[in-house]
Amino acid sequence: MKFKKLVFLAFNVIMLSLLLNSCASTPHHLKYLPYSTPSQNLNYASKGSLYVPDSPMANLYSDQRAFAVGDLVHILVSESVNAVESISNQTQRSSTFNDAISSFFGLPSSTLRNLGVGANSNAQQKAQGTESQSGVFTTTITAYVKRVYPNGNLLIEGHKIIYLNNVERVITLRGIVRPQDIDNTDTVPSQDIANLEILYQGHGYLVNGSQPGWLARFLAKILPF
Repeated sequence: MKFKKLVFLAFNVIMLSLLLNSCASTPHHLKYLPYSTPSQNLNYASKGSLYVPDSPMANLYSDQRAFAVGDLVHILVSESVNAVESISNQTQRSSTFNDAISSFFGLPSSTLRNLGVGANSNAQQKAQGTESQSGVFTTTITAYVKRVYPNGNLLIEGHKIIYLNNVERVITLRGIVRPQDIDNTDTVPSQDIANLEILYQGHGYLVNGSQPGWLARFLAKILPF
């Protein structure tokens, strides 16, 4: 009877392990952001006319750079992050208490002369921690002009999807740039983009292998030490 229970328990453990392993190895596909459309209406030539407002040829004295909704801009992304944080905390407390007993259940004072109460306490706590982070991100991405502000600044947005060796990488970029910071090849460095937002995410066997398992993450949250 006990042997059957052990066999049944072992079978359940094996099936549960296979089930968890199959769930962990299931290929995951990223939910890509939908392609957003320009937030402004494009201008077209009037019937019987060749003139198009806000077109590159509308101003004969300006360079043919990206400055209209829908134009493409090449972005040279070169960002580095270095952060160091150090915390040090020290607490110390001590106290002393002394007192004499003058009366105890009617005993004479001569008996209680050498009796007394005393207590000493000392508590000390020291904590120290240091955190350091660094990273370098370099790539090239082509974005498009999504909106033109009244002062001429351009809202640009773009993203790139790379799938290589069963690893998916998605780069999404958004920010505001001045037309004068764009060179004659429609290229601008990321340092000249205001309110820059760069989202770099990925999923695959390589990314999953560098992350702790679900049990390790669960134990890290509940362990008190």
